[in-house]
Amino acid sequence: MKKLGNIRFLFISVVLLLFLNLIGGCSSGGNCNGFFGSVKPEPSVTPTTPEPRFSFSAAAVDLFDSNNPWVTDNKLVTARNTGNQGAFVRILIFPTIVSKDGYPLPAKIGDEILIPDLNTTNWMFGDDSKYYYLDVLKEGETAPWLFQNVQLSDAVKTNPDYAECNLKIDIVMEAIAAKPGWTDAWWSMPPASGPELTIMNTLNSKL
Repeated sequence: MKKLGNIRFLFISVVLLLFLNLIGGCSSGGNCNGFFGSVKPEPSVTPTTPEPRFSFSAAAVDLFDSNNPWVTDNKLVTARNTGNQGAFVRILIFPTIVSKDGYPLPAKIGDEILIPDLNTTNWMFGDDSKYYYLDVLKEGETAPWLFQNVQLSDAVKTNPDYAECNLKIDIVMEAIAAKPGWTDAWWSMPPASGPELTIMNTLNSKL
């Protein structure tokens, strides 16, 4: 926990991995295995050979040095594909600020919390408050940084309500196999307008 003037902040990153596969079983926080093209034959039909087994997994990348919370490049966030098939990924940034007396305080990105180097070239912000990587995250690949630096607004630094408060930033990363039909798992209905429509069309063009 470090002091910035008369304000103390504690950065904590809690990473939640959600692994989804369009075909086959999956488990939260582990690997999903899909068997593509496997068919149980009728008794009179020669059995077909199952397609290879795929391991689907992805991980959030969240680098933070608690000993130097306010240096340049103090919080680096992105996603990495640790499986062997392509994935689409999205990230939710959930900041909270709690006063020294334990009461929640406003903690909105763009107001109290600033991210000056937010990557809007490779990522797009959706109406669901999630950032979508605008390409297939290939096997073994790490996406470009979503951001690398977090700052506090001048209003927070000088507001006595924020004296000795704690800042927590949770990073939630979700990933899904880049296969036709992926939209059914992320949206109950295909987007008809707004940034999600652009995101869907962009990602569909990558299949």
